[in-house]
Amino acid sequence: MAKLVRSKKAGETAIDLALSQVKSSSDSLVTSKDVQGITRSAASEALATLAKQNVLVRVGLGLYHLPKDTLLGKSKASQLSIFEKTFTGKFRPTITTHTNILLTSPAELLP
Repeated sequence: MAKLVRSKKAGETAIDLALSQVKSSSDSLVTSKDVQGITRSAASEALATLAKQNVLVRVGLGLYHLPKDTLLGKSKASQLSIFEKTFTGKFRPTITTHTNILLTSPAELLP
């Protein structure tokens, strides 16, 4: 695995690179896999540092949410989007899994 996918701009740190990619991403949930141009371990450390600086919110192991300002305050990651980001491609859902998702209270799904 190559350590650098592309060269970084002069003076740009892993944290700067991760933050710019997170902000330009259409998805508000990110993992170290989503950060391109640096190694996964550097991306993990950069995301953890951004969470310590209260720029990102850690919602799971290695999973971070970029809150957006709304009329009702800061946005929160929905449980369904966390579930999808965490388990996409990792297992084949059964009918029980789908039933549990459908039976979840709508209030629990709201950000």
